[in-house]
Amino acid sequence: MSSQRSFARVSTLINGRLRRIVPGRDRALFHDSSPTLSFSPQKLAEARLPEPLLEFLLSLDTKLDTLLSLASRQTMEQDFPTEIQVVEISAAGLSFVSLEQFSPGQRVEVVLTLSQAPLRMASALGEVVRVKVEGGERRQVLEFTSVRDRDRESIVQFVFQEERSQIRQAKWS
Repeated sequence: MSSQRSFARVSTLINGRLRRIVPGRDRALFHDSSPTLSFSPQKLAEARLPEPLLEFLLSLDTKLDTLLSLASRQTMEQDFPTEIQVVEISAAGLSFVSLEQFSPGQRVEVVLTLSQAPLRMASALGEVVRVKVEGGERRQVLEFTSVRDRDRESIVQFVFQEERSQIRQAKWS
């Protein structure tokens, strides 16, 4: 009897980039270089900085994140030439549409933009497991084969946020 881990799956529309992996070269190119905060909001409050200075520093931090993400965009486009639009995602894999077609068995590395501001990205290695046509749209299904813990956690958090947002929207519609 095999135990299978299941993850919540949610419909979405996020952008990503993808590259084909050459057999025998399964090493991930993408490494999230975004710094983790070495301080907590509580520590900032304990620093007793004047409120205007604190607001200025947080604003400056956001602007620097934006500038750094714009600067790295060109490199990302070179390393990951295929644009994709993710239409469904879970911590185990995703469905995407793309102008480029992939065959089942094709190994790829995907980089997902989970949030623009603040910039949150995640990556995974995976394999295209099937291609399905829904409503005239060619959806390619990718199963993750290797995901760093930090990236998996970011994807899980994104899925939960999307689920909550969709529930709220349905409740108020």
